[in-house]
Amino acid sequence: MMLDVGVVGGGLMGMATSYFLLRSGRCRVTLYDASLRRPVTGYSACASSVAGGLLHPLTPRLKPAWEATEALRKADELVREAERAAKTSLVTTDTVLRPAIDDDDSITLQAAAVDRPEWLQGGRA
Repeated sequence: MMLDVGVVGGGLMGMATSYFLLRSGRCRVTLYDASLRRPVTGYSACASSVAGGLLHPLTPRLKPAWEATEALRKADELVREAERAAKTSLVTTDTVLRPAIDDDDSITLQAAAVDRPEWLQGGRA
């Protein structure tokens, strides 16, 4: 039996959710997005445009996010499949710098990077 599913939001998460539901072969998906009612630049004018399309594994407190490694793996899989379908590169990979604002912040950043020394520049956060 096919399920009828409505997905609200055509940003990163809405598109990914729609994609994986359709890929399961068990759902018919209708995507609802506010940007469909007005002209926008890009794919969405809501939450995804605020995030700037950044994918990273840390919470605002610099702790690894729940299931971050798996989420990044799935995001990479989704992007690679979209690139194959579009026959073009869709992602620009670059470095995002997070400078420490004071000594306490530096200690927090260094602790967050204990298992990822490549996150530190010059041995200091």
